[in-house]
Amino acid sequence: MKNSIVILLCAGLLAACQSGQGTNSSQTNADLKSVSDPKLLAEMQPGAKDTRTVLKNSPTLPQRTVVVSVRATVKGKSVPARCRLQSPYERIVVSVPTKISLPDYSTKSPEYAVFCQAGDLKGTAVAEPKSVQKREATTVAFLFAGAVGASLASGVKPEEGSKFTYSNINVTLK
Repeated sequence: MKNSIVILLCAGLLAACQSGQGTNSSQTNADLKSVSDPKLLAEMQPGAKDTRTVLKNSPTLPQRTVVVSVRATVKGKSVPARCRLQSPYERIVVSVPTKISLPDYSTKSPEYAVFCQAGDLKGTAVAEPKSVQKREATTVAFLFAGAVGASLASGVKPEEGSKFTYSNINVTLK
């Protein structure tokens, strides 16, 4: 009996770790092809105006907005840079470090491809939406540490109207 509880607890930990992925440096389906476009490169120049451009109609009105920090780092230290965050719905170009608001479209919340540049240094990251409901269910799993709790951690799927959030965005420049 004691061994089965330990196994279930480990399964819950594994599910929590897999669902806790935040920003990373891998490229996803989000559009990063436009990085070499001269018009977009002009937006990335120091001193350029911060912009937020709607690319196409969003799926719905956002149910709320989520404030996240965006920063670029070199050797672990924050540096001033220009960053472009792009989703299927919008493109945001800002000077960092800063805080920005991202819309929460529930289950239709998009990934943001992030490209940052400071002089010749460049870097990319991906901001992925995370279900707040999934995180709360994972916490319940650890509180109960039983079969029911472990199944909650691995089997919860967000429903329409669920709240989503984004982790703070950190882009390493090289």
